[in-house]
Amino acid sequence: MEQLHKSDSPLTHGGVNVPDMFKEADELQQKADALREQAIQSLIARRQALLAECQTINEQLQKNGYLDSNGTHNRVNGHAPKTHGPSQKRFATMKLADIGVTLLKEYESLHGTEIEQMAKAGGFKSKTDQFQNLLQVTFKRHGGFRNVGKNTWRLTEHFKANGGQSLT
Repeated sequence: MEQLHKSDSPLTHGGVNVPDMFKEADELQQKADALREQAIQSLIARRQALLAECQTINEQLQKNGYLDSNGTHNRVNGHAPKTHGPSQKRFATMKLADIGVTLLKEYESLHGTEIEQMAKAGGFKSKTDQFQNLLQVTFKRHGGFRNVGKNTWRLTEHFKANGGQSLT
């Protein structure tokens, strides 16, 4: 056990007043608790402001037709989906390459999953579980499509310049 200095009283240790040391520790703890509470309140207020901002943005997107009432995205590349009559089965008798040409003429560029969703919504039927593989093979064989990266497709300039005639 550590020996007390001759100058130490039972309430001092190494020249430090022990009760003052505990008092200072308590004050620092109270300051830390107050700062923590301020930080929590600040974060709660910021979260509420962000949620309100998100709600405003969501309402604006619904108003402008980018989202339906369920919050589901219903635009492709910033454009409202084009409707073609009440049946929505305009692709039922078309080949996948022709569907791709039609959609890419309308939208300029689309991701493969967007093409898949729109083709199926338009009545295209496929027996494959690997639609994206079918899409890539079909588009490459056709020759009028270009994958511009990450499964996003466009019509080739050559295809457009030849009046929509494929290279094959």
